[in-house]
Amino acid sequence: MNFYVFGGSVPVISDTGKSIALLHLEDLIREANQRGIYVIPVLLIEYPQDQFASIHYERAFDVHVRPIVRNFAGNNGILAWDLFNEPDIGSPVDIRCWDWDNADHPGCFPLAEERQQFIAALSAEVATLDPGRLRTTGLAFAKSHFEPIEAAARIADMVDFFTFHYYDDGPYHSGRYKAHWYYGKGFPDDLRRSIEEIQALGLKRPIVVTELGFPTVPLDPEASRDTAMLNRDLRAARDLLREVGAGGMVLWSFQDSFTTLLDDLYPPR
Repeated sequence: MNFYVFGGSVPVISDTGKSIALLHLEDLIREANQRGIYVIPVLLIEYPQDQFASIHYERAFDVHVRPIVRNFAGNNGILAWDLFNEPDIGSPVDIRCWDWDNADHPGCFPLAEERQQFIAALSAEVATLDPGRLRTTGLAFAKSHFEPIEAAARIADMVDFFTFHYYDDGPYHSGRYKAHWYYGKGFPDDLRRSIEEIQALGLKRPIVVTELGFPTVPLDPEASRDTAMLNRDLRAARDLLREVGAGGMVLWSFQDSFTTLLDDLYPPR
């Protein structure tokens, strides 16, 4: 739920009623649920990068969290709350902190800790408002569930199941694993390592890749895959995640055609 749409300038619920954005979300959840589809709303997206300090908690929660979570508390159409989209990417603050675990730049560690503390407070707030609902945080890197290891808290202890995003190669801000200092082997090795390292924490919680995509030509001229290679790798990702016992994946499309994206990935039964 984009920060600037869901309460960025005005509350989503006021004396005049619910905002159009909130009404649309209600419609989407109802229509999805009628078709047997459950929704995982992401509470904060495009959140201002200078408002993670504790002095901002009360306003952030009062305007952007409490009205929405209270409105949907107990709603059977919602599977879980995703607390925050990719808080471990800090490039809007400093490009060197694109990954908050950049030990080569001392400014990244305090940034990471501040965001971890924000997520901890957010998770506790949501648990109070909608007890019994699952919580997760969709991280840009799987390792951000437990890195930086020097931090006082870790995301792994704030969520009920693990979610992260996997983009292999392509543009800098989309293809992040193959060129990454911690991973860097490319698909499928980096995806397998991501799952296995979370499993090695021993917390025995489901793992879901909530964004999985491969930038593909001709839509992205910089991409290294064509459509046939895309279909090959989507099938390989599906099979790998089943093999290692992951809970599932959500395709994050760089294509503009539904049929092109799926191909025979999920043949009709």
